[in-house]
Amino acid sequence: MARFSVGGAGRRSAKKRKQVPGSAEESPGSMSGVAKENHPTNHEATVKSEEPVKSENEEGGQDASASNGNGALVRIDTDALDCPVCYEALLHPIYQCKNGHVVCSRCCVTTSRKCPVCSELIGIRCLALEKVIESVKMHCINAKYGCNETLAYSHREAHQKTCNYAACNCPDSSCSFWGSARSLSQHIRTHHKKSAIEFRYGCHFPIAVNRSETPFLVLIGSDDRLFLLLNKNDTTGGNALSMICICSSAEDHNFVYELSVGDDTMNLKLKSSAEVTNEWKGVHPAKVFLFVPKDFFAFSHKIIVNVSIQKCKLPSTSADGNHT
Repeated sequence: MARFSVGGAGRRSAKKRKQVPGSAEESPGSMSGVAKENHPTNHEATVKSEEPVKSENEEGGQDASASNGNGALVRIDTDALDCPVCYEALLHPIYQCKNGHVVCSRCCVTTSRKCPVCSELIGIRCLALEKVIESVKMHCINAKYGCNETLAYSHREAHQKTCNYAACNCPDSSCSFWGSARSLSQHIRTHHKKSAIEFRYGCHFPIAVNRSETPFLVLIGSDDRLFLLLNKNDTTGGNALSMICICSSAEDHNFVYELSVGDDTMNLKLKSSAEVTNEWKGVHPAKVFLFVPKDFFAFSHKIIVNVSIQKCKLPSTSADGNHT
């Protein structure tokens, strides 16, 4: 089989498209830290082709593969398929000036059809490049976490937003683990077991919350889904309690949680849907939370929070956009 290779080191100073985190590294530690602000080292997408192609594209973009009708393979640095103006992926339709400089359709409008390189008029369709891009196939960036989808280059962004295998990070700031939602739960049980609380959906269970020493508590559902009970301390007034679910953005369930504090004489209660995210950066939900005044905390600086989480199936959407 003939094999061709096209690509290079990629733009060094240009703005890059968002990458996914690097390989998962497990590091045991306490779950009492605040979540990380930065991603671990980025990684390259695995390329699916008719024959294996290995590359060490250390500084360039991801590799993609294309195959023509005769079975020839072409390896492409996907940085070469970015618009030189906005640095987003070039998608159909693509326009060029008479000197061959290309831009995406959006930048063709925003530049008033004036080439940013040579100032010539832009308005010619670049059909050859459109055909090349239509032929490019690539692995999902979450292939290393279990996704086996092979995608058309033009469909990859939409798929990544709904991929069930999107990488999730360990909320412990001292731990660098990244992996699928299921592997994250296994990681918590293995390396942070003392910090995790397991529960069953629909059941009420009490949790002791410290006023100042517990920024979050880890909860693991009977289906291995991971939740964080967030505890934001306001040194002057009290504590804000809220809940998030750490899983992929393609989650097909809604998780309704209920928090209550107090007794029959004085009781505070919140019922809301847990925010879904695959990466917690230490940010507490600003719109929905249960505020517990500091007077509720005993001399031990602890309160008992009664927690319940319900798992509700989201309605599916039919092809015509109606819920079923």
